[in-house]
Amino acid sequence: MTLLTFEPGVQSLEYSFFKSGIRPPFRSGRIQGFREPSDESHSQREALRTIAWRARPDLIAIRAPFGGTEFTGPALASRSTLERLGRLVEGDPLHIPPIIALAEACADAFPGARVVLVFETAFFARLDTLDLAAG
Repeated sequence: MTLLTFEPGVQSLEYSFFKSGIRPPFRSGRIQGFREPSDESHSQREALRTIAWRARPDLIAIRAPFGGTEFTGPALASRSTLERLGRLVEGDPLHIPPIIALAEACADAFPGARVVLVFETAFFARLDTLDLAAG
């Protein structure tokens, strides 16, 4: 299995390809300026084209900085998941729109690969539940 990970930054998109059971990544890199305010989805598709020739992933994991309390764990980037995420834009207008565009661009660039969103806020969304269970 080949895993492709994405870590979007403010001005760059870091990516790494992993093979099952092998560390470190067999390919990695950074694409500068992948966020173009005029047309995010177009610039992300261009960025994906620059790495698509390197390998064909079976699974794609995208680090998403914000999922609010809506997402308490990783989520398959289905149409309904992206719609739920879209309803959270007011809470994080800087990060959510590019994450949605990237997930959609990945589905187009890598047909057949599953796209999963991994939310940084998932840990914090469950803290109250964990505190109650421990207390």
